[in-house]
Amino acid sequence: MVKPINSLFSRLDQFIDKIAGSGHASLEQKQRLRRFVVVMLVGIPTIVLGIAFQLGLYFSTGITQALYAAILLFMAILFAGIAHFVNKAGRLRLATLVLLTDVVLMSGSLAFVYSGADYYLFFGGAFLVLLIGLLLMPVDWLWWQPFYLILIGIIWLGGQTSFIERFSIQSSLALRIFFPVVTIAIGLTAVLEFMRHQLAGDIQTRLLTFVAATAIISAATISSINGILTQRALTASAEQALVGAATQTATAVDTFIETNLNLINSHAGLGAFSDYMALSPDERQGSDTERQARNLLRQLARLDVTYISSYALLDLDGNDLLDTNTSDVGTNEAGRAYFQDALRLSQPHASDFEISPTSGGLNIYFSAPVRAVTGHVVGFVRVRYNVGIIQQIVYDNTGLLGDQSIPVLLDDYYIRLAEGLDNNLVLNPVVPLTQQELDTLIAAQRLPSFATIESGTNLPAFAEGLRNATEQPVFVSETHPGETTPDSVAVAPLSTKSWVVAFYQPQEVFLAPVQVQTRATIFATLLVVGGVLLIAVVVARRFSRPIIELTEAAENIMAGNLDTKVEITSQDEVGILGSSFNAMTTQLSELVGTLEHRVQQRTAALETSVEVGRRLSTILDEADLVRAVVEQVRDAFDYYHVHIYLFDEKQEKLRMAGGTGDAGQQMLDRGHSLNPGQGLVGKAAVSNTAVLVPDVEQAPDWLPNPLLPETRAEVAVPIALGEEVLGVLDVQHNLTDGLQEPDTELLRSIANQIAITLRNARLYQETQQVAEQEALINAISRKILQTDNVNLAMQVAVRELGQAVGAKQSRVYLKVRDGNGEK
Repeated sequence: MVKPINSLFSRLDQFIDKIAGSGHASLEQKQRLRRFVVVMLVGIPTIVLGIAFQLGLYFSTGITQALYAAILLFMAILFAGIAHFVNKAGRLRLATLVLLTDVVLMSGSLAFVYSGADYYLFFGGAFLVLLIGLLLMPVDWLWWQPFYLILIGIIWLGGQTSFIERFSIQSSLALRIFFPVVTIAIGLTAVLEFMRHQLAGDIQTRLLTFVAATAIISAATISSINGILTQRALTASAEQALVGAATQTATAVDTFIETNLNLINSHAGLGAFSDYMALSPDERQGSDTERQARNLLRQLARLDVTYISSYALLDLDGNDLLDTNTSDVGTNEAGRAYFQDALRLSQPHASDFEISPTSGGLNIYFSAPVRAVTGHVVGFVRVRYNVGIIQQIVYDNTGLLGDQSIPVLLDDYYIRLAEGLDNNLVLNPVVPLTQQELDTLIAAQRLPSFATIESGTNLPAFAEGLRNATEQPVFVSETHPGETTPDSVAVAPLSTKSWVVAFYQPQEVFLAPVQVQTRATIFATLLVVGGVLLIAVVVARRFSRPIIELTEAAENIMAGNLDTKVEITSQDEVGILGSSFNAMTTQLSELVGTLEHRVQQRTAALETSVEVGRRLSTILDEADLVRAVVEQVRDAFDYYHVHIYLFDEKQEKLRMAGGTGDAGQQMLDRGHSLNPGQGLVGKAAVSNTAVLVPDVEQAPDWLPNPLLPETRAEVAVPIALGEEVLGVLDVQHNLTDGLQEPDTELLRSIANQIAITLRNARLYQETQQVAEQEALINAISRKILQTDNVNLAMQVAVRELGQAVGAKQSRVYLKVRDGNGEK
């Protein structure tokens, strides 16, 4: 048994020697030639398997990016073939460089195809470059290290400037397994080869491999810590913004429903309707009361000629007595769900989306009871809106968070009622309905009669996230069939209906700030560490004598003690080497300390920003909001002064709404204001962009304020919703260069939260005012209806209106004409 195995290995050695070629090469060169052949014999079949995997993925799933990846891997084989022929010509070093270039281009190109694989491509490519260098490169040619930096640059640029749609590996189980397994395999092989060099190599080789490993570990550790902290903070901020957008959309729909419920309730209390219903059917026909009621319905329908398709008066049996849509007069609506609910509740009612039996259109109905003087219900006023108005509300909130941020309105069966992106999905359930559910909804005319249980988008993960939205309002899932990347979804319920608003954004767009920040940090960190590494390589190549002290110091650094110093005992080459090594450790120590300090500062600032946004989201009064903002921003970031300007109703003046300290109160008392374009604040308001001046003495358009003599730096950030500028957040610092771009970005995030909260506060105040007015009108109407004659009714009206407006006296003048038209 042993003899056949030895024979097999002997033939394999002969085959390798034949391919490698021996010639007059030295023993070390022959060993590297053999290693090159081994790398080719292992690498090419591995790439072939990768091509087979990608082609299988393409034909089984139709993922176009898998075909691109297969083509890229095929090109890698072509490069490997070129390296083989260069090696056959006796130029091993050039062949090795071709292989390194092949690895760099292959890893960087795959970053253009797959998203979510950047880290795997980065570490896998880096380990592969390190492995090939350790196996094939002689010590005097270890300047192959710059290829490591080239690899980082290509992957980073690939993630920023991809010219094709990338496929997220999170959407494919096969890819989620493939990339980590390949990366781990390459990493373990590189680690084993590194350990072999450490044990078997000379001191110079061991020193070089140690410095390389230290640089990589430091870079990986720093970037990982920074990436985790930054990702958590930015993800939390992005999720809060997504929830805010969903809540704002839900509030807009709630406001529409509440406003119309209040309106129709007040309309139902008008005397013309109750007078008409008090007549018998025979008395109604052709009467002045009928004419007045019909004219009143027409006037009410003109409140929204675009979306109101019918304004009607129904009796208690559901008969349509009067209707602005004359074709519906005489029809019976007793079987409709909105009528049954209104009859049962005897309160203003908003229906679900229902299909009109006469027009076939999709509508939402509002109804309110008409009451007689005695208070009992005698009929109903009903208005029919085309659901396009809901679709418009949802569409208006599309893009609140920028590119591809889309709201969708769903009912209690998770049927799409309005979609900010694709109207073709309206009335499609997220998952197929059961036959019983389908029959119920068709009977209630909430779905068309031709709907089937096969209808629906079959997105169980989306449905599961909607069901669990109470506990987890933000989740990740596909929201449309055939998506290549999942979406981040935030859910907000409506208060008026059992509906929800799901606001979604593609995961790549949602986490784009996280990815950009992480990649930029990695790139900057590795660039610095790479520079240190190159210096160490040059030093090690020049001074190769074994130094025990340097070896011990290197071991201490590898253990994490960056404060280790080498004692300098001479001024010769050894002393210069020790000085350079000390400089390297000092730089590493300062780099780690500086980065950790920056990470802590950035994390603390982001956490404070999130906390400020959380507190502001609970404030509904505009004055309280402005006061809270300026105080919290100043206290949170230790600024010299903070104040807010808001546009007046005519958009002609920027009036100061709040400021910190005595100076802010004095300016507020004086009614301080600015014109658009005046100073930094006016410039920010006009341009809708942040204006940063680190040194105000260098800014010709800066306006000094005698109440704030210590101002040295200032930034003005617009408070805007899209293109609409509501005001400006102005921050001042008493230190030159005390405000920088990171402050601007944080303040821009806070300003966006202020804009949303300000809009919500104003909507809330408007809703409150409308509700109070409607309640007052209803109260006066009820008191008038309870009178017995015109004189008493006029007295009640005058008294109640005078009390409502706070007038000292109130009168009513009547013009009376005789039969000839004379006064």
